[in-house]
Amino acid sequence: AQTARKQALEDEKRNLAYYTSIGGIIECHCCFSDTPLNRVVYCAAAEAHPFCWECMKSNAKAQVGMMRHIIHCMDVSGCDAGFSREELIKSVGDSLMNKLHDLQQLEEIQQADLPDLEECPSCEYKAIYPPVEDNCEFRCLKPGCMRISCRRCRGPSHIPITCAESRKEGNKHLRKQVEEAMSNAVIRICPNKKCRTPIIKEDGCNTLQCHKCSTVMCYACKLNISRVKDDHFATRQSCPVEDDPYFQERHERERLAARNEALQSIIKDNPELDEEALGVELIKSRTVRDGVPILYPEGTPNTSEMPRWAFGQRGDCKPRWPGWVTFQPESWPQLRVQLPAANEDTQLPINYEYQLIEKVGVLPELPEGGLERYRDPAPQWVSFYAYAPYPLPPDLPVRRFEREPDFRQNLPWF
Repeated sequence: AQTARKQALEDEKRNLAYYTSIGGIIECHCCFSDTPLNRVVYCAAAEAHPFCWECMKSNAKAQVGMMRHIIHCMDVSGCDAGFSREELIKSVGDSLMNKLHDLQQLEEIQQADLPDLEECPSCEYKAIYPPVEDNCEFRCLKPGCMRISCRRCRGPSHIPITCAESRKEGNKHLRKQVEEAMSNAVIRICPNKKCRTPIIKEDGCNTLQCHKCSTVMCYACKLNISRVKDDHFATRQSCPVEDDPYFQERHERERLAARNEALQSIIKDNPELDEEALGVELIKSRTVRDGVPILYPEGTPNTSEMPRWAFGQRGDCKPRWPGWVTFQPESWPQLRVQLPAANEDTQLPINYEYQLIEKVGVLPELPEGGLERYRDPAPQWVSFYAYAPYPLPPDLPVRRFEREPDFRQNLPWF
């Protein structure tokens, strides 16, 4: 293309030199440049005004940009004469001439105000069609287009499927992105940077070992625990050693979070789409297990009327034993509790998970006196679980001690 343009410039230079040598030069009445006679056209006025081809092309492009098709004389005298079709074709070329012709047809059709007039969505071709119920396809007959489109959605023809089904098919690649994000959400990647092997948990505890490099990782937080192994679960309360059968709930939470993130990204780039148009898998509300409480941090909207979680209200929380320490009631976190009905479909927040909230050590009843013989009594531990934010706030779970197990009548324990 560059070579062709260079050759065209050389040809124009030779043409100008030739006509200059024979005196065949005239001044353009628009740009006032000396122009060879074979590169000039004249308006249709009685006193015709000459214009070079470049000025004619510039004028034609300006008219097309303004959706006009009439080219008037550009002389400074105010002449409003037009140009013959032959002069226009010679000066502006076939491409611009076709656009001017299409604009002329469009104006004539609009002025005619014809009923049942349909337009090709890909070009300006128009035709009269019967009602869309009788014929839902538009067949363009314009050379260079010839497309068949749907008169309802104005997209490519998709007979025999409906417009909605066609949109879903057209968005298949976007739907696949969401589905892949949901699948990847439940896959763990080996934390060894030299390995990065995908790992999927089907059952068992939350200690996963890569079969390829033997790296040990925590299924819950995805960290490398090869050095600490099971000690990780003792120091990190938000990571349970086992969460079966609740790991399926963890999967659903992770899949829902990945789905929403992928949808937001796609809809941000394609504002005309929505979830229904994408046709992605819908995740239903999670069913809360029978009697399991749902905890909300103090200040969560629409929870102020809910009762507080009753830390320390189930018995004596002051251990009798020297050396035992426990949280004081004023330091316990303020949590609102909801007790949904059994099998109630409740939309839990995405980051909620079934977790240990409170662990109570029940100390044995011993006779008065002689406590020095019982410096290290072994309590019986009772655990309380609930749905709560994951990971848990740093002041949870609460650990405390009670002398008698009489607290079991006040709140459910699991």
